[in-house]
Amino acid sequence: MSKLLIVDDESIERETIRYFVESASLPFTAILEADNGRDALETSKAEQPDVILSDIKMPVCSGTEFVKQLRETGLDAVVIFSTAYNYFEYAVSAIKLGAFDFILKPISKDVLLEVLEKALCSRMGKIEAVSPEIAEVKKYIEIHYLEKLSLDDIADRVGFSKYHLSRIFKQATGYTIFDYITMLRMNDAKELLARKNMSVKEIGALLGYCDPNYFTCVFKKEFDVSPTEFRHNALNKNY
Repeated sequence: MSKLLIVDDESIERETIRYFVESASLPFTAILEADNGRDALETSKAEQPDVILSDIKMPVCSGTEFVKQLRETGLDAVVIFSTAYNYFEYAVSAIKLGAFDFILKPISKDVLLEVLEKALCSRMGKIEAVSPEIAEVKKYIEIHYLEKLSLDDIADRVGFSKYHLSRIFKQATGYTIFDYITMLRMNDAKELLARKNMSVKEIGALLGYCDPNYFTCVFKKEFDVSPTEFRHNALNKNY
């Protein structure tokens, strides 16, 4: 179970980051806060956070000074620095202190969650651990791919955030989740088009494409021929 420490002298920044993290259901058992490096050091000693997201430029004690003192105590939390464009030069100091990553302000939700997910995986060594979940996701998709699936639905199935799931699925399979769904649908489309008993429009609708023009575009992008051309070639045994 993991703890996150957010260090920033701006309360609105801390609140925003907390909201992003909580709304994504990242697996942190506690989200701690500090408004300067000195308090962050004391909180770190007491609470032993696994991941620290710290602003670099703060009063009382800067983020870099905080992390320098943190390392001297032997605490090995994964550290991510945040910095405004005007303070980009501080990134050099961050790297020297062994920071895991740094995020430029204003902080983007997607970037934040992606970096935090990577930090968690690095900290907990979770990437072999997720193989069974990837297998479960593939099985779930292969059963339900003709239905209207959302990334949220699939992520809920295995208990991951959609950001983390998207990344590890691509790493494991080489496909994005929606590319994988499309591949399954298009393979079915080829088999159905090789028969005469359904129109192109009916096949598209069966595979979840209400707009036959969109179905044609997806099919042509996948196979470089239109569904009609594919059918003609298949029926004439030239494809």
